[in-house]
Amino acid sequence: MVPITFPIKPGDNNENVVNLKAALQLLIEKQVIQTTDGPQLINLMKGEDGYKDGTQKTTAMFQRAQQLTPSGIVDEVTSIALNKALTQLGAFGENVQPSVEGYIYMDYGIPADNVKLRLYSKGFGGNDTVVTDATTDKQGQYNFSFSLANIPEANLEVRALDAAGKEHSLSGTLFNTGKADAISNLNLIAPTEVKPVAESEFARISKDVSGVIGDISKLKDAAEKDDRQDITLLSQNTNWDARPLALASLAGKLSDSTQLNQEAAYALVRSGLPTDSDQLAQINSDDVSQALDMATKSGIVNLTDDQKKTAITAFQTFANKTRLGTKDFSALSTYDTLLTNQQLTDSERTNFANIYFAPRKDAAELWQKAKDAGISDDKIKGLQLQGKLGLLTANNGPLIQNLQTIVGNVDNLSKMVDEGLYESAAWDTKLKAIAGTNDDNADALDKLIPPAYTGGSIAERKKSRRFRI
Repeated sequence: MVPITFPIKPGDNNENVVNLKAALQLLIEKQVIQTTDGPQLINLMKGEDGYKDGTQKTTAMFQRAQQLTPSGIVDEVTSIALNKALTQLGAFGENVQPSVEGYIYMDYGIPADNVKLRLYSKGFGGNDTVVTDATTDKQGQYNFSFSLANIPEANLEVRALDAAGKEHSLSGTLFNTGKADAISNLNLIAPTEVKPVAESEFARISKDVSGVIGDISKLKDAAEKDDRQDITLLSQNTNWDARPLALASLAGKLSDSTQLNQEAAYALVRSGLPTDSDQLAQINSDDVSQALDMATKSGIVNLTDDQKKTAITAFQTFANKTRLGTKDFSALSTYDTLLTNQQLTDSERTNFANIYFAPRKDAAELWQKAKDAGISDDKIKGLQLQGKLGLLTANNGPLIQNLQTIVGNVDNLSKMVDEGLYESAAWDTKLKAIAGTNDDNADALDKLIPPAYTGGSIAERKKSRRFRI
């Protein structure tokens, strides 16, 4: 058996096809291609005259196992994968040609596609000899195959060529390469000079996807399931890896729920931030800003400073609205309900929400930032009292509001003792008064008891923690 060449396609009938069939049979027998139909596929290929259905199907199975496009056609990437698998099985014996292979990535984070590479043999005194050339594919993958007989010194170096033909060294010297049949997974980083950012990743995805479905905004409706494989279809038709396509689809959905534009949303999910809107809302705006900057610098998106500011503003609006609409699992009222009861202006409410949900060292920092934001001392005292009562009542908004009218400020908490609120019965009476009923089983009363108090009935819920609010 000799190394697999390319291209090999349906309809071919030559020695390369015979060699491919023998290779596929070995891969089935060694369970590199895992299938319960192995013997049938082998017999089908043997009975075919040339490259026909059985050979194409088996090739596609190998490609699918290697996460390649399952076209059933042996292209350069497939031949590299086949030869790598066959080399590991010792299929070529002593006749195997040494090789160097791996992936090239740009220093701004994306695959270095269609970059010309050159393999050198490093000699004494700066006497370097060109061994062979290669060009990366769309995923940045490359492969150098060569004969040691043609190399004066088996000390190799990989270089990349920029548009002007200038060489840029990507690897250190690989000494004594002749002692190994192959150097696999030599993944390297190319400097920006090799391939300056022309279009952002999002712009290229948008252009390619729009050519298939009309508009990138439609990608949010994509589905990937047994009876509908939209992402696979787009991957096949655009040659984009399915992963960035799936992220672009999620970014479209996120754009609808957050009011971020799709490019900004793609920058966030591509940077590793949550794709779930509720989880994303918990991220600090400084981290979002950093993700937008990094994605722009890396060529993932192309956002101007003004566009990034607009995205940050949209994110803060969305995040505050989402956070304010949530509540602790054991609490009764949302943060929105609690702040609405504090007689804050819309501006003060927004400013305090931004301050409250931002990271801080301690409570003193929270109240100092509230004061710096222009919230008056009296309103700050009201917020402080609400916080203490919230801790006491499991954020029971109606009850907190009632107690605040009694206590007035944090210096008068002793008034709760005057109300007899050191006894369960007093709390029971107060809740019934707020609910406007004396019925122990009234729905209005049930709605005033926090979720932390569990039970099959109102009476049981009150007894679950002896009603110590």
